Amino acid sequence: MTIHFFSRGMLRRVLRVSLVNATIIIFFIADDLVLNPVINERNYAEYLQLGKKTCFLPGLITLHERKDWWPRVVDAFRYRICYQGVEAEGQLPSYEEALKKFKRFGLQIKPLRFEQIWNMPPPDKDLLAQKYNLSYPLVGSYSDIFVISATNIRQFCHYCGVFAATRLFVEVGLPTAVVLSAENIVQESDLSLQGKALWTKEDYNILENYRRELKMLLDNFPANFLYLHPIKLSVWNTKSI
Repeated sequence: MTIHFFSRGMLRRVLRVSLVNATIIIFFIADDLVLNPVINERNYAEYLQLGKKTCFLPGLITLHERKDWWPRVVDAFRYRICYQGVEAEGQLPSYEEALKKFKRFGLQIKPLRFEQIWNMPPPDKDLLAQKYNLSYPLVGSYSDIFVISATNIRQFCHYCGVFAATRLFVEVGLPTAVVLSAENIVQESDLSLQGKALWTKEDYNILENYRRELKMLLDNFPANFLYLHPIKLSVWNTKSI
């Protein structure tokens, strides 16, 4: 079994190659994500608890349970398989078939709340009782790192193509494609190492001791983290690597 690491721009071409070479597992890492350097092509399956028919996503996000406002919930609510100029109907499992696949992974689809869509309290109390249903079962996930098994690559590629053609954002379309195609899914909650997202000024304090020296970061990577993201290498010194 071979592992390859690719940036986002190469994904489409690499997936086409993978359809021909069934020995390849796609280990996708965004170009601003730094993986714990202890993980390599010999031990990745152990660290990510991967079997031959297992996929990996950081964590599935059930949209109706999201407490804070997230633009991807809005994307999911507005999504329609009928998209002008695209003949996508019939290219995905039916709503009922998709629900069965979701249930395999303990996922439920329930109506959204008004404030999840419009990011404000409802101006009319009657709107609280209204149900805001998704037109198709969808799920979210952080999508800057994931693994697709060779067993699932063909279906995954197809579903990703459908969602891309119908303009569904990647952080909803990609994890939904995984759920629809995977036999098994491992998430960070199943692992001993957890990823660290750097979104706030306080989050970035973890990088202060490295003085933007990539070699220093790799040599002294925080042992308890699976990855750090985002790290923009354009502002780091990479010459000593």
